[in-house]
Amino acid sequence: MNPNEKYLGTPLLIGKNKQQCFTHLQEKVKNRLSIWGGSTLSQCGKSQMIKTVTNTIPTYTMRCLQIHVEVVNNINALQRDFWWGFDEKKGTYSISWKYLKRHKDIGGQGFRDLRILNQALLIRAAWRICTNSDALWVKCMSAKYFPYTSMLHASKKNVCSWAWKGVQKNIEFIKQHNCWRFGSGDHIKIWIDVWIIGMDSPPIPKQEVVDSENFVWVKDLFMPNARQ
Repeated sequence: MNPNEKYLGTPLLIGKNKQQCFTHLQEKVKNRLSIWGGSTLSQCGKSQMIKTVTNTIPTYTMRCLQIHVEVVNNINALQRDFWWGFDEKKGTYSISWKYLKRHKDIGGQGFRDLRILNQALLIRAAWRICTNSDALWVKCMSAKYFPYTSMLHASKKNVCSWAWKGVQKNIEFIKQHNCWRFGSGDHIKIWIDVWIIGMDSPPIPKQEVVDSENFVWVKDLFMPNARQ
C-alpha cells in the first residue's frame, strides 16, 4: 500500500511524522482560499466563506482522527489572513483570532474553533462505540482494544493505532459527564461508575464496611430471586 494512500481524504497509514500526514488538509484550505481571493470579497462574504467552506474541509477527517495541532494552527493562520485581507502575513491584526471565534452574541464572528471541533467529534465517536455495539466498525474496535470488558472500563493502551489514541484521550470526558441507566446491573461497577441519580461521582464505601471488595457489580447488590 502506498504510504500516502487515502480514503475519502483521510490517510489510511499514519507514520511517525503526524504533521506531514495531515498537511493535505492545510493545502486544501490554502488552494480554496487562493481561488476566491480576499480582495474581491466583502467582509461579510469572507466570514461566510470561512464558516461554510474552510471550516468544513477538515471535518470528515476530524471525525476519525486527531489532527496534529500545528496543522490546526496553520489552517487558522490561513483563515485569519484571508479574513483580514493580508497577503504573506503582512499587516496588523486589530483583534486576536480567538476573539473572532466567539459567538456573535458576545462580540465574535462565530468561527469554529477547530481544535475543540476535533475533540467534540472524537467524543461523539467514543459515545457511538458505547451506544452502537451492533455496528460492524464498533465490533472491530471492541475485539481489538477491549474484548472482555466495556470501553469505559478498558485499560489505557500505549501501543495502538492513531485512530484509537484519539478516541482513548476523550473517554475520560464521557466518564465525567454520564450516568448509567441500568437494567440487570451486570455491566456497571459499583465503585467506579456513576449510576446513582443525583450523584456526580461514584459512591464511596463507608469506613466501617469491611467487605466492600466483595461487591464489584451493581447486580451483586440485588437480593437473591428478587430485584430489590
